[in-house]
Amino acid sequence: MRKNKIWLLALVGVLVLSLAAPAAFGSINGNDQKV
Repeated sequence: MRKNKIWLLALVGVLVLSLAAPAAFGSINGNDQKV
C-alpha cells in the first residue's frame, strides 16, 4: 500500500510541474516578445 502512495505522489508532482512550467517560463520569456 505504501508503494502505491509513493507512485501517486510522484505522478501528482509531475502533473503539477507540467502545468506550472509553461506559466513560469512564459512569464520570463514573454517579456521580450512583442507581437
